[in-house]
Amino acid sequence: MRIRFRHVAAGFALLAAGAYSASAQEIYRWTDANGTVHYGQIAPHGVPYETVSSMGRGPSPPPSIYNPYQRRDPPATATSPAGSVGAVADSGGSALTPEQLARQSELEAEAQARLAEISASRAQNCELAHEQFRQFTTYARIRVADGAGGVRILSDDERAARIAEAQEAIVLNCDEAG
Repeated sequence: MRIRFRHVAAGFALLAAGAYSASAQEIYRWTDANGTVHYGQIAPHGVPYETVSSMGRGPSPPPSIYNPYQRRDPPATATSPAGSVGAVADSGGSALTPEQLARQSELEAEAQARLAEISASRAQNCELAHEQFRQFTTYARIRVADGAGGVRILSDDERAARIAEAQEAIVLNCDEAG
């Protein structure tokens, strides 16, 4: 109970401070998963919230497309054919059209496919980096093409540089850098 009182007290303090601040335009209120009410000048991302005060600076801007949970106005109520008030028409507070929702789903599917592709590429790069590291640390004499159709042996400095490159590749591509 004390924690909630502190949050509510902090919220009221923030409201009072925001009223005197020239830069504060809006105060937002939201409830976290534990039921604690929070107040802030920055809208939270990914949770439902509402605008408490616009500090008299004109009308509120339209809902942000970056937070579909944003609620500026009370949700509209649906009416049945008989005209009686029924359930809330849009309980999620989403202002996206069906076309926008379909496009959002397409983009999310494309993003998931791209993430899977990147993950597979990283796994392959990780395996190659580990193999190069093993080769450069196991064998003292590494043969490489000299560019003129011949073969030469890597110097100790070149071998050390290749080991460092393999270690960097392991760090960048492997989930466990080891």
